[in-house]
Amino acid sequence: MHLLHRVIELIVLLDLYFQYTFHIFMDMNNTYIYAIGLMSGTSLDGLDIIYVRFDEKNLSNFKILAAKAVPYTTYWREQLKNGMYLPPEEIEKLSTEYGVYLGIETRKFIEKNKMMALDFIASHGHTIFHQPERSITLQIGDGQTIANYTNCKVVCDFRTQDV
Repeated sequence: MHLLHRVIELIVLLDLYFQYTFHIFMDMNNTYIYAIGLMSGTSLDGLDIIYVRFDEKNLSNFKILAAKAVPYTTYWREQLKNGMYLPPEEIEKLSTEYGVYLGIETRKFIEKNKMMALDFIASHGHTIFHQPERSITLQIGDGQTIANYTNCKVVCDFRTQDV
């Protein structure tokens, strides 16, 4: 049931993203938009990955093509749990390292599912610090690093818009 809840969160996240930036990824020759969503929660149970096909004329019409939950190792649980206590330069290093992890896991997911169509990857990242009442939030998982490992457009840093 937990995976289903996270899949629904990812679909909502992707749908909200489309509402704001739909025109950027339009290809007039396609009738579908293919996207991967990445999500990590404060439960630290793992990385959720979903591959979704959206009808570009009706974004509420979508199909889940593949999904996977990748459990975190003890190393990643500890790194993500303690990330907020690091000095800024170490947080930046952790963000890049986590971006590598996300990129590798996403690339493996793409290869395993033999994806031929992918318009972009949407990465929520992992929230290590969040105080919305003070307009402060920080997610790690460098988007450019994910793009480097997957050779795909990456959109990220969604939570900052909410704060």
